Amino acid sequence: MYGYNFFSITITDTTPPQLTLTGLPIIEIDVDTIPYEEAGATAYDIVAGDLSSKIQITGTVDTSTPGSYTIVYSVTDDYANTSQVIRTVNVVTDLDITPPVITTPGDIVEEATGILTAVNLGGASANDDFDGELVAIPDSIGPFPIGQSSIVWSAVDAAVNVFVATQTTSIVAITT
Repeated sequence: MYGYNFFSITITDTTPPQLTLTGLPIIEIDVDTIPYEEAGATAYDIVAGDLSSKIQITGTVDTSTPGSYTIVYSVTDDYANTSQVIRTVNVVTDLDITPPVITTPGDIVEEATGILTAVNLGGASANDDFDGELVAIPDSIGPFPIGQSSIVWSAVDAAVNVFVATQTTSIVAITT
């Protein structure tokens, strides 16, 4: 005699969906410059396939107020498996947008020693609110002709903010 045995197999999905941020997980935005634009995320489940349309996004970013903001992305598949990823958006005021300050030596007046006259320009100092003491470089060190010449000192900080300051040399002809 033959009989039939029935049994059932239950397959349970215990693997959460793969949730991947689009773009960087940490973003810095300078306060009051650009609005935060949501880059989104993608989700894929081994059973259900693409779940990107089911991603829930919570959190807001106020780009007019410095601080750290959290955007949470979560997705749940049909078997209640949940994945979550976080993006941090830092709204900052400490981006270096201020150029260094240069203090030039005093203007110079010298008597001519020939067609061209060598002078000691002295040294300019440069200081930056982020990078501290910097080197100021003159665009010319001479020698200088009779008349007035401008020496342009420049300094550049690590954020490539440039500042220039001018020093004047006056070479006067010798009168007898």
